[in-house]
Amino acid sequence: MEYVFGSTLHGGVDCENLKTVGIEHSNLTGRMTIVRKYNDSEINDTFEIVEKYHSDESDGLFYDWYIIKNHSRWEDRFSPGIVSTEQEITDHDLAIIEAEQEITELDLKIWELENALEV
Repeated sequence: MEYVFGSTLHGGVDCENLKTVGIEHSNLTGRMTIVRKYNDSEINDTFEIVEKYHSDESDGLFYDWYIIKNHSRWEDRFSPGIVSTEQEITDHDLAIIEAEQEITELDLKIWELENALEV
């Protein structure tokens, strides 16, 4: 379902509205939160349905319009480069293990040299 937020003149008053577009009619009521996820962000819209004021159908799609109130939007934007894939995490973990192993081998060589000097 697609959600389009906007405003309309309803009963002579400028109101916030919501249009839904889908493969069937929507029947929204009460307090709602709509979460839409994209590659680089997540958008959360929270609002209250006041009334459904119009419905329509065209080319196999169903449209419904609602008057809403107390609408708030929260957007979480992030860089796709920051989100590591499982393979990147594995490669990073392997690099850390290899570095720790090299440090351990160096520590062992230093210990051997120190012990050789003491004799």
